[in-house]
Amino acid sequence: MIPWELPGQEHAIAALSSAFAQEDYGHAWAFIGPKGVGQERAARLFAAVTNGAVSDTGQLDRFLRGTHPAITTFTPIGANHRKRDVSESWLPAANQTLIEGKVKVLHIHEADRMNMEAANAFLKTLEEPPAGTVWILDIANEQSIPDTILSRCRRVRFSPWRAEHLATLIPDHPDQALLIALSEGAPDKVAALASSVALGEYRQARTWVPDMLDRGPGMAMMATHALKGAIKRRSDAIEAEGKAAIAQLHEAYEKAPPTLVKHIDTQYKRLVRAERTATIQDALDACLGYLRDVIAVATNTEAPLRNVDARDRLIGDSTRISVTAAISISDRIQQTRDALEVNVAWELAIQALLLQAHTDCIVHRVGQ
Repeated sequence: MIPWELPGQEHAIAALSSAFAQEDYGHAWAFIGPKGVGQERAARLFAAVTNGAVSDTGQLDRFLRGTHPAITTFTPIGANHRKRDVSESWLPAANQTLIEGKVKVLHIHEADRMNMEAANAFLKTLEEPPAGTVWILDIANEQSIPDTILSRCRRVRFSPWRAEHLATLIPDHPDQALLIALSEGAPDKVAALASSVALGEYRQARTWVPDMLDRGPGMAMMATHALKGAIKRRSDAIEAEGKAAIAQLHEAYEKAPPTLVKHIDTQYKRLVRAERTATIQDALDACLGYLRDVIAVATNTEAPLRNVDARDRLIGDSTRISVTAAISISDRIQQTRDALEVNVAWELAIQALLLQAHTDCIVHRVGQ
């Protein structure tokens, strides 16, 4: 029996169960829906089923952890998946001999973030798929991925969780309403932000701009210092997972095959690099979301907000951050994200963004 544990995903479970019953695994699947609502577990279960591991507790556990060599996950390191990612990582993984198992499952997180060059390079592989390989593409926005790719995939739809379902994950959390508002229906986001440390980092990043006005230009260095700490915390957690996965592998074998150890080590090193970028992007998104709320309350103090816990402060900040300044800074945040994609030094980029934001607030004062 397959341990689905995918609340609210009855449609996806039915579609995958039907394929499993017929042993009709295909070569490419599109998991369509908001990020983090169950696609990760579904992909790992897919790999476990196609490799006949569901009835073996030890093997199933390795698949669900994502440490079995028959499943490899690719996460964008920057703002996009690039052609180099396809040629240097995806295609070698598709064509190499499987270390253990019989079906390779290659899971592409946020596949709709492929740039055009990457999409064109990947299309060639979809047209001539290697035997014994299944691609699973997570796609939040169908409009952002070429039809030539989407048409070659079997589609399974995933749904955002409703607020009442998300509430069951954090029934007694003092910031339940905020976490649900920030989650966009994704339980993964709730879990990622639920700790006091993670939520504190979020709150620190979201008020970068008003804090610049309160504390002056020195706040820019304080922000990057705090962001360094967040990067270390999140990276250390992933490194610890990798060490635990390797330890588990040594327990499963008298002597773990070096190729398996290298596979896990490489995968977690890739995840650490991706997590650094994700941490920076999350901080920028927190700042951007706050500015959008400033714009909202500037026109309607009762407007629905992302930062539901900060309405009073947002109303106050809307009297000193003009809509013009907020829009200008929001544009600069996107430009900063793009710049970081081409390996610009992130600390200098964040500091430059905040110093210019300070200037924008002064130049475009409220009421001008």
